[in-house]
Amino acid sequence: MRSELGNNLLGLVPALRAFAFCLTQNQTEADDLVYRSLIQIWLRHNSKTGLEFKMAAFSVVDAQFHEMASTRPSKSWPAARPHSGVHDSFATAFASLARHERKALTLVVAGAFNYEQTAKICSTDTRTIERRVANACFRLEPTLQIPTSAASSDGSKI
Repeated sequence: MRSELGNNLLGLVPALRAFAFCLTQNQTEADDLVYRSLIQIWLRHNSKTGLEFKMAAFSVVDAQFHEMASTRPSKSWPAARPHSGVHDSFATAFASLARHERKALTLVVAGAFNYEQTAKICSTDTRTIERRVANACFRLEPTLQIPTSAASSDGSKI
């Protein structure tokens, strides 16, 4: 059971790092956030499996981020530095999104959570998550040519 838990946790690390980067916009801080979170995930959620375990892991990273931010009020989470290469405009547009929009979009797209699961991780309601994702897509559309008529979790347009 422990080896299965370890394998599941290791499999989540890349997605947790991406989520942490979305929150901090700094890879060093993101890695620190994930490593702090891994211990809590291992100790507190070792009886969970599947989707429940994955949601718990992302919730821990989110909670750890808020804890780190509140214990270091003078800490200013830096904006992403400009990237060089093909994805400059996307990186700049993504960094310009509000943190709650980046978080919702990352959970839905990179984390592959539906709106209800994302809402639970973010401790908010589903409609708020739908609006955040739609707003993020609208703001990123000029960069990626994403259609602004994203579908909500029930298949209706938002």
